[in-house]
Amino acid sequence: MEHCELSMDCTSRRRTRCSNMILFPRPQSIDKPFEGPDLNTQAQPVFLWRTNVTCRAPPHPPGEVRLNLQWFYNNDFFNITSFAQSYYYECPPGTFNRTVGVCETCPPGFYSEGGEATACTRCPAGSYNPRNGSASCDLCPRGTYSQVLGARNSSVCTPCPYATYNDKFGQANCTDCPAGTYTLDTGATTCPACPAGSFSNVSRSENCTKCPPGSFQPYPGSTSCFFCPQATYANRTGATTCTPCPPGETTQGRGSLSCDYQCPAGTYRPSSVTRCIACAPGRFGGTPGLALCSLCPVGTYAATSNSTECLKCPPDTVTIRAGQSLCQKINRVQQPAERNGLVIGLVFIVLGVILIAIAVVYIIYKRRQQKKVKEEIELLKTEIGRLEKANGGETADNEYDSD
Repeated sequence: MEHCELSMDCTSRRRTRCSNMILFPRPQSIDKPFEGPDLNTQAQPVFLWRTNVTCRAPPHPPGEVRLNLQWFYNNDFFNITSFAQSYYYECPPGTFNRTVGVCETCPPGFYSEGGEATACTRCPAGSYNPRNGSASCDLCPRGTYSQVLGARNSSVCTPCPYATYNDKFGQANCTDCPAGTYTLDTGATTCPACPAGSFSNVSRSENCTKCPPGSFQPYPGSTSCFFCPQATYANRTGATTCTPCPPGETTQGRGSLSCDYQCPAGTYRPSSVTRCIACAPGRFGGTPGLALCSLCPVGTYAATSNSTECLKCPPDTVTIRAGQSLCQKINRVQQPAERNGLVIGLVFIVLGVILIAIAVVYIIYKRRQQKKVKEEIELLKTEIGRLEKANGGETADNEYDSD
């Protein structure tokens, strides 16, 4: 606190600002008020005010009593009617002023900032003071608390109980561990987060609960677990992830402990989806648990989805490639590729007919040649017979003539 220097005027005893004032010589007594300013009087100067307030004297050593003068007047600087005096006393920190002129020491459990204190203050909850004459109290450390007032030693600082913590000094209470955290020890300064695969959904938990089978939790400090999505499962507690079902198998819903559903015949499930899908027309699934449906081979078809087998094309119809849902008539307008196939087939047929015709002509020719040869042979035989007959008659005539 400041004090008024010479030629300054305090406006309030408790304020620290001062204002200019008028300086007059000290009066000799109350009975001799001023009749007018006498600037030549060599008297000790004092402060004069225009209101009835008290101005403090300059600081002084502890234990020394100082006098304050307060002058009263009737709105007239030259007609001072009376004055009064009062005493005040300032004590050092750790002491108090109960009797004028005496500074007493504060006992353990109390403290004082000194000055004009007339009593010591009890140490508040969360603190203690084991010494005499203290200006402050010691704070209970982190992880402890105390609700005792005026404590004299640190034994009042009690460790925080289970599932609570205290991360500040000088506290009167501990804080409950929030949901998603826990603590197993007393005197905790923090609450650890529940590890991944576990949770705590209430405050002041001493431990965390593992996620039950069919659920998981990948993040620490959680207040709940997630159900395993469809086509995944978790068959143990404390899972941080769920295991995917193999292709062709899935689950009937969320939160499964195993892959309890196999895709039936006529359906399939690849790893990219979670549910079973019907085989499309032109495909079939002959067995359950398939990851992919098969194409109907050439000459067969599957007109509907969910087919477990392919049907043969009816007469006069055909499929020219695999995976068809309908058979096509042979005499209908063909596609370019189909026409090419038919043309090639017709070419082979024509070539076959030509070859057969050539063979027939050759056979006929050979037979005609053979017949002609036979006729010539027969003609030769006839001529030879005739000649033999002619030769035989001449021989007989010769024999007759010789006789």
